[in-house]
Amino acid sequence: MKAIIKRADLQGALKSALALHSEGGFLFEPGYFIALRKTGTAELTVDLNDNTSQMAIRFPAELSDWPMDAGTCIPKKEGKNFLQFGNSEQLTVVPSANDVALQSGKSRMSIKTIPLDKFNALNYVPTSGFLEVPSANLRSILEFTVGCFASAKNGDQLPVYLETDTDGSTQFMCSDGVRLSHAYLTNVQPSLESHQVKHAIAIRTANFLAKFLKDMPDDTPVRIYGDDGFLSFTSEDWTFRTQILAADALPWQRVVHADGVSACSADAEQFNDAIGEAMSISDTRPGVVKIDMGKEEVVCSNHSEKGLAKGVFDANVETFVQFNLSADSAQNYLSGLLKAGGTTVEVEQIGLKTPGLVRMVNRTVSMKPSITTAQYAV
Repeated sequence: MKAIIKRADLQGALKSALALHSEGGFLFEPGYFIALRKTGTAELTVDLNDNTSQMAIRFPAELSDWPMDAGTCIPKKEGKNFLQFGNSEQLTVVPSANDVALQSGKSRMSIKTIPLDKFNALNYVPTSGFLEVPSANLRSILEFTVGCFASAKNGDQLPVYLETDTDGSTQFMCSDGVRLSHAYLTNVQPSLESHQVKHAIAIRTANFLAKFLKDMPDDTPVRIYGDDGFLSFTSEDWTFRTQILAADALPWQRVVHADGVSACSADAEQFNDAIGEAMSISDTRPGVVKIDMGKEEVVCSNHSEKGLAKGVFDANVETFVQFNLSADSAQNYLSGLLKAGGTTVEVEQIGLKTPGLVRMVNRTVSMKPSITTAQYAV
């Protein structure tokens, strides 16, 4: 058995495999390997596994004496380390009973392997009932959602909710009990069969998908399939399937659709910078930033035993009000908004209780990203 493939194809698969499951060490278990099997006349499929997810990536290969469905397993870390050197465009893979050899130019690595039958290959591909969306739109909403909770405690354990509303819109939400992010998935084309999703996946899984999609052309269509136990994402040459979380229902409608009193409209970059200036004096993360909205300006401030720091900028203030917010939460949102192409942010107060909820939202960006957060009593 021998296969000649593009070096970059295997490098990309190994990179994705390590992002999905990156525990160190070398154990003879599937989690430390990728599987390589023949699935077509001139096609190899790489299978990646972790405890809750499976992925299959297909790429072309020149195959010799390689039976259908036969294959080998390559250790992820060692394979990636070997391939980072050299500049040969092609790679030769030669499996044997207990070893697999990788040859790049004149360089060669022969390393112990595990039986292919120990691997849980992803052969199931759903065919009906899906939502189709350009990869750029899916990547953008995943990056925004994950970014909003970049500094949250136990952030990698949070559920990300994907849900179709009664009006047919599809949205992504996430909450840590203090803040709730929300954004609409845009340019969605549903299949002819009516298909709605109401699933939750781990935020670390959403982060993996966001990073994986960076290497795809923006207009590549991605199909999303949901069933009772799994959420699947498929494109022309890959399939990703992950277990859904048994998470509590998120009462997002009453927060996202709640009427708010407009406090100000501001430049998102100036707002982000002003919070950073105010927090430059603080050693505590996450810290609380005091936000005063006065006549035609917003003042962000932080006081500590070291002194006082303020960030001030002009804004269209409609309501004179003061908020005490998590600086990290506000900056994570504003950074995500700027990355999504938003330049301005609306700040709204929800409810008359003191302290009430505060919503930051941009309704001009197509996915209308928002975050609603509780205030800190200080």
